[in-house]
Amino acid sequence: MNILVVGGGSIGERHARCFSKINGIKVSICEPYEKKLKDLKEKYSFDKYYKDFADIKLDYFTGVIIATPPNLHVPMAIKAAKNGCHLMIEKPLSLNLRGISQLKKVIKAKRLVCGVAYILRHFPCLNRIKTLLSEECIGRILSIRAKVGSFFPGARPDYKKIYFAKKVMGGGVILDYSHESNYLEWLVGRVKEVSCFYDTLSLDVETEDIAVMLLRFSSQIIGEIHINCFQKDDSRTLEIIGDKGTITCDLIRGRVGLYRGDKGCWKYFNDPCQRDNVFIMQAENFIRAINGKEDIKTTLEEGVGTLKVCMAARESADTDRVIRIR
Repeated sequence: MNILVVGGGSIGERHARCFSKINGIKVSICEPYEKKLKDLKEKYSFDKYYKDFADIKLDYFTGVIIATPPNLHVPMAIKAAKNGCHLMIEKPLSLNLRGISQLKKVIKAKRLVCGVAYILRHFPCLNRIKTLLSEECIGRILSIRAKVGSFFPGARPDYKKIYFAKKVMGGGVILDYSHESNYLEWLVGRVKEVSCFYDTLSLDVETEDIAVMLLRFSSQIIGEIHINCFQKDDSRTLEIIGDKGTITCDLIRGRVGLYRGDKGCWKYFNDPCQRDNVFIMQAENFIRAINGKEDIKTTLEEGVGTLKVCMAARESADTDRVIRIR
């Protein structure tokens, strides 16, 4: 099976590396910057290397991974789909809804697999929580709170030069850190109302480096997401409060806590994961979905839902209103 990764930045390189570890998969990569493409050629023995996406004969490939800046995702995905390529699109799906209806039509007509690469959906700790919730271990869910913070300049010293710093390319924490919006809807259902504040408090960029979102889900659960990219210690946590107990999670350490009111004590589960291993799991899911052996982990529709939450958050902050998602 021939797989093309479009975009050789940090996430594209990781996708290419992890797909290449699967037996029977030949990986090619497209990267427009000469120096980066040269570096990739020196580090890896991929099948083919391309500089310009427009020059690629896409019918050679079974699947295409779109790992470019978000403003390019949908146009590139449409072109690949028209050539019969199955798709995995990096998060966020896009900046807005333009072109998504056309993408859906092509995917349906060509009978293609299309997923959105929300990697946290493959984390063992979140899958354990999904199981605990299905078993109603904490009763009826009343409230849910997710928090993520990291020091972006440390992780990406060139952050001022990449898409993250530019609104028109899909930068800022609301879109770039949209994992939390995605997995909360996966765990407890659709968001119907959003209220948000965002600002730029620390980084020298035109996009936001902090956002706080209040959510009301269709089930009437009240939720909260706090995101920042300037705190010095990495933090990614989750708390779910039910009428019979509480679930907590430290996603970085893979540690899940379960408190059951009837027992009056905590029980802990350790589900650590090595980062490349999770990306290999995501790649294997994509391959099995193409072969009809399982469903894609995060569907295009779920990616659209996450994008709508992010768009509503921006609109709420910009207009000082609670935004209802339809």
